[in-house]
Amino acid sequence: MQLRVAVFVGALIATPAVAQPDPLVRPLPPAASGTEALGKFLRDIGFEPKALSPDVYQISVERERWPVHIMLSLSTDGRRIWLESKFAPVDDPDRVPPTAWKRLLEANEKIGPAHFAFDKTDRRVHLYKSFDNMALTSDRLRREVEAFDATVRKTQDYWRGENFRPVIGTNDPPPPTPMIPAAVPVSREVASVPVVPASREVTDADKLAAEWEVIGIQIKGRKTPDDVLKDRKAAIRFRLSANSHLTADIRMGPEQTRSVAVKIDPERPAKQIDFIDDRDRAEAGIYKIEGSTLTICFAAPGEGRPIAFTTNEESKNWVIVLKKK
Repeated sequence: MQLRVAVFVGALIATPAVAQPDPLVRPLPPAASGTEALGKFLRDIGFEPKALSPDVYQISVERERWPVHIMLSLSTDGRRIWLESKFAPVDDPDRVPPTAWKRLLEANEKIGPAHFAFDKTDRRVHLYKSFDNMALTSDRLRREVEAFDATVRKTQDYWRGENFRPVIGTNDPPPPTPMIPAAVPVSREVASVPVVPASREVTDADKLAAEWEVIGIQIKGRKTPDDVLKDRKAAIRFRLSANSHLTADIRMGPEQTRSVAVKIDPERPAKQIDFIDDRDRAEAGIYKIEGSTLTICFAAPGEGRPIAFTTNEESKNWVIVLKKK
């Protein structure tokens, strides 16, 4: 296997003497997740965290017979902790009064850095907040949880389910007896109701969910010849599941494809992306999306995450440029 990879990569960059493993097939370093440590902190402050997945815990804070369910998870690089609560499903987002969405946006200005967002995949309003994981202590985690719980409770008037009940739309049957003059449309304002708030309509995950053709690879400051890339027909197809999980099918050649889980953290100054294989080994990188062009810079195995989209003789980074099909 090692011999085949070496021969394959040598053909790719046409300099066998200095060839490195292919960025699309090289082995991945072990993942470094602090999820277990987060669970221990939660138990230390008196909670019984429930593991919803390998990366997400849920706790319940009960006050005055009202339990608030809070999910906690780590960002991809482990530097931030995310808090999340979600509320009742919205039956028909198309017909929600626009004032309901407007009030959520107005609330975001008051409760920052927490913020509301509508997730079209589960049709729920979510409340999110993240904070720095640097030098985390049990006391600080308790204060963050208590503050988030208080935000959920004090904003009930904004997220309560009755705010998002559908209004009568133009496609519904008219009432038997009009209660207003015929010259006044029954539901004129509904025509302009957005399906979801504009701030949640298109995320980076939505933008990635497509097939991307590899049009450029740079290794040690040298570019892979275009004719080599054309022959390989390398591509990455990102898929977004109903629960907002990203996966990718990576095609290295006509009959060489592997699938990985994908985690992104667009909140960082340099947006972060990780490819995680079925052995839970992560490959750390950064990315940027510019129209129909996607650029990813990955570090070599065992190296720290890149901070810029550069590669030279000294660096061990890989820069991959892709075009959306």
